[in-house]
Amino acid sequence: MEYDILNEILTSTVSSLFEWKNSEFEEQMRSSLTSLPPPNPGDWVKVEGNQKLEMALRRLRIDRNTTNGRELANKTTEELNTEKKKVKNELKTYDTTFKSLFGRLPKREEKEPMRPLYMYYKKIKQAISKRPAERSNKKLNREETVRKLETLRKERGELKAVLHNFQMEFSQTNQRRIRYHKDILPVENEYKRYKDVKAEIAKLESELSKA
Repeated sequence: MEYDILNEILTSTVSSLFEWKNSEFEEQMRSSLTSLPPPNPGDWVKVEGNQKLEMALRRLRIDRNTTNGRELANKTTEELNTEKKKVKNELKTYDTTFKSLFGRLPKREEKEPMRPLYMYYKKIKQAISKRPAERSNKKLNREETVRKLETLRKERGELKAVLHNFQMEFSQTNQRRIRYHKDILPVENEYKRYKDVKAEIAKLESELSKA
């Protein structure tokens, strides 16, 4: 029993001593780190800059090839805005980290490692800015199609009237309906144009219905 009590006391003492030594070691490490001079900005950019870029690319789930912006055309406007926000946050994180170390925001040359991400951000903004223009062009094209359709419908009506009048006159003169190709020779050009106009109208109406 006495040996058990003695072992317990020794174990407790050793444990306390170890914890104190560990705490003392951690305090010494903190003091040592805080006493170190701050890194040189130029050295930090050379060593840490590319690492910060790679980490940002991983978080964005893109690679350096993606930063050329070719894939942006396949994204919706909503997706582009989301991507823009994410990239902006990564660029801001770099600036914030730099400022926490050196007490100021990085200069232009100190942002050089993040250039691919800055270019990517610029391409996203350009892609977004083009979207309203695309919508305007589509609207303009639709208006042009509508105007053309109105013109064709008017021409169709005029041609239909010409053909109808010819048919009425032919029936009165010949006491029969038009049966043969030779019967329409006087208005053959008008008849061909009427068929072409009808086909073009049908095509434009189909395009408008899909727009």
